[in-house]
Amino acid sequence: MSTRTLFSTEEKIIHNTDKLLSDDTHASNPLLDELKKLFKSYKKLYKQSSRLIKISDRQQDQLRNAEAALRESEEKYRGLYNSSIDGILYVDMNDFILDANPSFLEMTGYKAEELKNKNIAALIPPKWKVKLNNIKETQILSRGRTDEYEEKMIDKHGNDLSVSVCSWLIRDEKDSPIGIWSIVRDISERKRAEQLKEDVERMVQHDLKTPLNGVIGLSQQMLKSIEQEILVTEKIEAKIQDLID
Repeated sequence: MSTRTLFSTEEKIIHNTDKLLSDDTHASNPLLDELKKLFKSYKKLYKQSSRLIKISDRQQDQLRNAEAALRESEEKYRGLYNSSIDGILYVDMNDFILDANPSFLEMTGYKAEELKNKNIAALIPPKWKVKLNNIKETQILSRGRTDEYEEKMIDKHGNDLSVSVCSWLIRDEKDSPIGIWSIVRDISERKRAEQLKEDVERMVQHDLKTPLNGVIGLSQQMLKSIEQEILVTEKIEAKIQDLID
């Protein structure tokens, strides 16, 4: 039985009892007078309780509305979380993984249960760990977020991943740090394309430079030969001039 139904029944009982005790046909006696006093106190207590119940009902309605809004918000968040093309990662303050979205799992090749409570250090090449610790100290803990930065990660099969990362510090109601959210974007394809472009440019420059160097070398040799011929010619002309004189 609901609270409202219960109090509706109580109101009927009070109404009938009040009508009965108010009947002037009853002879006055001390017991009846005492009963009337008790009933009067009861009615006063009932009215106070009724007001509290009404307030409680309003609060329950507000609570139900708040819970419904919260569920709707959580569903929207979970939808964005699960459908994001970027990896989303949540770790505690000791860098143990607490949650990861499907994109991060696909990126790294792990299953959710394999990553749960795994330290993020297991996914980071050793030479990058010092850099990440520095970012945590100078950016995350000092100002609550990071600039976008690039790093290397290792997937489940030992392959290198190039990623760009942005992180935010999460605090509890007492303003104490409790974890770090990170958005992790796989930029491996972009990095490979950039490297391929650099390699092609280097090859083109080399292929163009090699024959050009040959032409320059040949030109220099021809110039030296011409200079030598000029010197010989000048010597011959000088000897001829001496003979004439």
